[in-house]
Amino acid sequence: MMTDAYSELAVSGFRTLEGIWREYLSTHCDNVTDVYLRNLHGVEAEECVLEFVAYLIDSMEFTGPQVIRSLTQLRGVMIINGGCYSVFDSKRLEVARRSIRIVHASLLVSAVEIPGSSKGARPIQLPITVDLLDRIRVLYWEGNTLTSRMTYIGTVVSFFRGLRIGNVASTGPYPPGKMDHRFRNSAIRIEVAQGFMTVKEWVDAGNPSVLALKIVIASSKTHGPTMKKKTVAPIVLMSDVGSFHEQRLFQDLILWLKDSGLHEQTDLLFSRSDFIGNRKSATDKCLQSSDVSAAIKRVVAELGLDPTRFATRSLRIGANVEVDAQGATSGQRMMVLDHTVESNNERYLRAMQHRDPNPLSAGGRVTTTDVVTMERYL
Repeated sequence: MMTDAYSELAVSGFRTLEGIWREYLSTHCDNVTDVYLRNLHGVEAEECVLEFVAYLIDSMEFTGPQVIRSLTQLRGVMIINGGCYSVFDSKRLEVARRSIRIVHASLLVSAVEIPGSSKGARPIQLPITVDLLDRIRVLYWEGNTLTSRMTYIGTVVSFFRGLRIGNVASTGPYPPGKMDHRFRNSAIRIEVAQGFMTVKEWVDAGNPSVLALKIVIASSKTHGPTMKKKTVAPIVLMSDVGSFHEQRLFQDLILWLKDSGLHEQTDLLFSRSDFIGNRKSATDKCLQSSDVSAAIKRVVAELGLDPTRFATRSLRIGANVEVDAQGATSGQRMMVLDHTVESNNERYLRAMQHRDPNPLSAGGRVTTTDVVTMERYL
């Protein structure tokens, strides 16, 4: 390896970036057999690196300067390993770098609300819907890698109970004093004909037919053993009970429990162990909030919607709007989203003017006879 031209600190940065690059290739570029792109033509290599730029922005949520630095480090990785470093001198990559430099400041202002400023207010976030989840399933679940399937299954479970993203995915480092609310396998009870089993017991028994799944939501931002609100209702899914989408989630979860490769009680529910590329040992990966965010933005962009109006919070908004459209009471909506104050729940509602009640939508439920009666008893 040609490392003499770089400092030890630079080479350390290359190793970190190479890890991200390898993870990206393993989950997004099945046709790439050489991580250093020596098996690709120039245009193909360009496409691969340009898609990596999109991955850093959408999935890793890198800022403009971080992306540019990552490209520099990736070029170094290619040089010291005899890879296709010439791709980084192409016109298309130079245009991409220049575009990132130009738009980064304006994108940052539009995405972050600056206190005291009337400019750059954060866009009102919109809800995810069941049919959008169907599309995510097509893109991420059917015939896909364990990492992609993990993205879908975590997303749909979050929507099912309007969960905060911190219940299904990592939101970053957990400093001292900050609780980790993510599901672990200890939260799962699997009911079979013989009774209840843990995930590991069920896998070791050969995956007997499942009658029901119970998932305990042990804690969240608003409830837990140390909080005033101790518990919330668990998630319960039963065989042959519920709608098509409930039954599909039930079957998908059973398949995930079997295939994830991580079955101990302390293992994260939304994590996987898999052999990536030519590695001889399995690697573990947990679901990241950026994975869910990228999936959501991808499907809404397909419809021509503004991706900045959608994020992981769109799952909670979508859950609230959906049960409201089904006629749920405020108390039922609060139970689904684990809210303690009704005013908080109302922040997760979005108006549907074309379907919300209006004075003409029911043909006149109040009649002149009603008004006569009102007047009589004033």
